[in-house]
Amino acid sequence: MAGTKEIKRRIKSVKNTKKITKAMELVSASKMKRAIASTLASRLYASYSWEVLASVAKNLEENTHVFFNEPAKGKTLIVLITSNRGLCGGYNSQIIKKVLRQLKEE
Repeated sequence: MAGTKEIKRRIKSVKNTKKITKAMELVSASKMKRAIASTLASRLYASYSWEVLASVAKNLEENTHVFFNEPAKGKTLIVLITSNRGLCGGYNSQIIKKVLRQLKEE
C-alpha cells in the first residue's frame, strides 16, 4: 500500500496536470474564437468579390467593344486575385502556380 508521502505527491501531480489542462483549454478557446472571427470577416470579402465578378460578367454581355465582340482564337481571360495582407505567401504562390499550370496546358 502507498504511503502518505506518495499519495500527497500523486495528488500534487494530478493538480498540476489539471492546471496545465485548464491553460491549454483557455488557449485553444482563444484560438477558436480568433478563427471564427476571421472566417466571419472573410464572408464580407467573399460577398464583395462575388459582386465584382457578377458585375464584370453582366457588363461583358452588354459591352460592344471590339475586344469583347470578336472571338479570340486560343485566348483566355483569367482574373487572378491574390492577397497582400497577413501571411498569405503560400496562398499567393499556390494560386499563381495553378494559373501558370493552366496556361501551359492550354
